[in-house]
Amino acid sequence: MNNLVCIPTAGTGSRLHNLTSNQNKSLITVANKPVISHIIEKFPLQTHFVIILGFKGNLVKEFLEIAYPKRNFIFTSVDLYEGPGSGLGRSLMTAKKFLNDPFIFCSCDTIVKEKIPFVDKNWLGYSDKIDCSSYRTLSISEGQVHAINEKNNEPTNHAYIGLAGIFDTDIFWEGMKKNFSIKSDIGEIAGMKSLFKSKI
Repeated sequence: MNNLVCIPTAGTGSRLHNLTSNQNKSLITVANKPVISHIIEKFPLQTHFVIILGFKGNLVKEFLEIAYPKRNFIFTSVDLYEGPGSGLGRSLMTAKKFLNDPFIFCSCDTIVKEKIPFVDKNWLGYSDKIDCSSYRTLSISEGQVHAINEKNNEPTNHAYIGLAGIFDTDIFWEGMKKNFSIKSDIGEIAGMKSLFKSKI
C-alpha cells in the first residue's frame, strides 16, 4: 500500500505577520528550501499527497507541480480559510473523501529529521522540550498516549508537533464529524482524541 499523506496549507499564517502577507506559509524558505519541500522529500516517490489549498493556494499548487512533476498530488480547496467558521477542521472535512485509508497528517510547517514511520497503527509525533507552554502536549506512559493536553493545561515535556499516523480512519472521522457539528474551527485533535478507543 502506498503512503498517503495529508498536508493542509489553507491557513493565512497570520502569526508570521509580514512573512505570509504575500505567500503561503508552506512556501517560506528554511535552509534554502520551502518548508513543504522538506516534508515532500521525506517520503518515497510512490507516496500520494492530499494537499488542502486555501490562502494563496494557486502558488502552492503551481510550485508543487513544477518542482515535483513525478510526484502524486491530489489538490482540494477549502471554501473558507479565514474568519468565523474557518479552521483546520473545515479544511480536513474538505479532504475527507480522499482520506478513508490509513494516512499521515502533517502540518505544513512541521519539519522532522527522523524517518517518518508507516501507518500500521495510530501514532502521534512529539518533541521533548523543556518549556512546552506554547504547545499542546501528550501524556505518555508505557508507549501509549493517554491524553492530549491543551496549551498551558497539565503540560508535560512531550510537545505535539503536528505529525500523526491515523490508522483507524473510521474512528478518526467519526470524532471529527461529531465535533465539527458543534464547533467548526476544531482541528485534527478532535479526531485524534476519539482514537483513544483503539489506542495511540
